[in-house]
Amino acid sequence: MKISLDARQVGREFASTRVLLAAFFAILYLPFVYNYGYKFVGIEYVDLPSFWCAAKAVFRLSSSPYGRDALQALMPSQHVYPYLYPPPSLLLVYPLSLVPYQWATIATLVLNHVTVLFLLWFLPAKLFKISMREGAALIFLDLAYVLTFQPIVFTLSCGQVSLASACFIFLFWHLARTNRFFWAAACLAFALLLKTVPFILLFPLLVCKKYRIVVYAVILLAGISVVSLLLLPYELWRQWFTDVLPSMSYTGSFPPGAITNVSLNGFVSHLFLKSELNPYPLINSPILALTVGLVSSGAVFISSLYAVRKRFVRSPAGSLDWAVLIFLPLIALMSPVAWVHHLVYLLAGLLILLNLAVARETYSIKTTIFTLACAITLSVEGGIRGKFLALLGVWVISVFLAKTSRCDSPVEARRNHLE
Repeated sequence: MKISLDARQVGREFASTRVLLAAFFAILYLPFVYNYGYKFVGIEYVDLPSFWCAAKAVFRLSSSPYGRDALQALMPSQHVYPYLYPPPSLLLVYPLSLVPYQWATIATLVLNHVTVLFLLWFLPAKLFKISMREGAALIFLDLAYVLTFQPIVFTLSCGQVSLASACFIFLFWHLARTNRFFWAAACLAFALLLKTVPFILLFPLLVCKKYRIVVYAVILLAGISVVSLLLLPYELWRQWFTDVLPSMSYTGSFPPGAITNVSLNGFVSHLFLKSELNPYPLINSPILALTVGLVSSGAVFISSLYAVRKRFVRSPAGSLDWAVLIFLPLIALMSPVAWVHHLVYLLAGLLILLNLAVARETYSIKTTIFTLACAITLSVEGGIRGKFLALLGVWVISVFLAKTSRCDSPVEARRNHLE
């Protein structure tokens, strides 16, 4: 009888938790989908025109997507940014060539909202393994943070694909830690087709001896590249390597000193590079800006690999979790030019750090306060310089915890607190 009563009590508590969670979700999500879904229909997107025009140029007009003037001619009523992605990515944007631009805007908006719903379920339930009975408070925290994370709103307003790329990276993380290497590699390959900079995630995989993932990812990318060579003109590859790729470097044609660039190179260039957007640098020296940018990015990269290596030697079992946690900030931090929508790659790492702070696994009140300050700064609107410092802070915290934590993985540390 006592066991039966206990089971009924647990059932009632579980049911009440589900009701509270559903109500909390509705309170947060309905305003979110109204303000950033319904009211976003028909707005002027910044980045989507380049994807749509590139698809039209290649698959309808049989022309190159890498000439900005040609893309602009397809949409003269709106500014069109250059298409920067390698030729295999054109296979993914092919569906845009089949529909008018107005339909493409709605489809992209719907797809991005689907990715948000996916993240709301996947991050707590699968990646973090939070049970509703034991970790309801953390689920509430994760839901609230995702739906108030301003870089997500910025991504929706731009018509960008960063959310989809981030979903593939988080799926890769989950599949890699559960030893489903081929599917982990497939998700990472798709993420690299959508965005190029996440290729740096291959390096910690090598340090953690996840060689099969790297080999599978390289084979998949090579196979997709061969398909693109068969279906698309070879000239596109030449144009991308000779014209587009150099423009994305630390000395490229994009203004690295732009105030909206949240990367390490953006911060350095803002100090040492004069431009229309930055007329009063500390010192106007392009050589100094390039040198300091490359050296500082290299130092961050080497320090990250060293921290991952130390963690792997100390505890191989959970080293992959710490490696991904450390390298997620580097996707934006080490990019020559990174905008606010690139910060969505930090979302899973930020939630883990918040969960560790709640679980009191940050080892000091100072680290906890610093973690909360970085998470809040990255989630609110405005303050680009503050966002860069918070981005750097997230990387510092991740490295510090990887070196000091006694738990095999950050997820294990949080789970131990729940138990």
